[in-house]
Amino acid sequence: MCNEAKEEWINGQCKEIQEKMQTMQKINDIASKKRTAQGGCIKSKNGKILMETSDILERWSEYIQELFYDERGQQPETRKPIEGPPILKAEVQKTINDMKNGEVVPVVVVVVVVVVVVVVVVTVVVVVVVVVVVVVVVVVVVVVVAAVVVIIVAVVVIVV
Repeated sequence: MCNEAKEEWINGQCKEIQEKMQTMQKINDIASKKRTAQGGCIKSKNGKILMETSDILERWSEYIQELFYDERGQQPETRKPIEGPPILKAEVQKTINDMKNGEVVPVVVVVVVVVVVVVVVVTVVVVVVVVVVVVVVVVVVVVVVAAVVVIIVAVVVIVV
């Protein structure tokens, strides 16, 4: 009689363990599935949702044509012709010789300084934007991971 009770208790424990293992396996299956964006449909020009492949391809074709094919016609020429006396070959040669001798034209120095400043400012802006994007991505990943952990814990609490 004791042996039967002991065997029955062990079988009950084994059954409970097996059920909990199946539950954990189910949780792992749900949590480990890679989720992809559920796409496959886009909106038409008037806002209607398109789900058929042919309609979607047609809309993409329409979008690309609108994006890249300019139907405005020829743009008027906005450049004004340069007026003034023609630049003489002797003037160009003198300027080149002055530069070779270390006599840099002041305008060239100003242009170089402006270009360097613009490059530095653009570089700083790009670095700041990249840092902001990285921070946003890290925050989103942390929030998603926290949400998954909360869901898993909730499922485990409900099941157990």
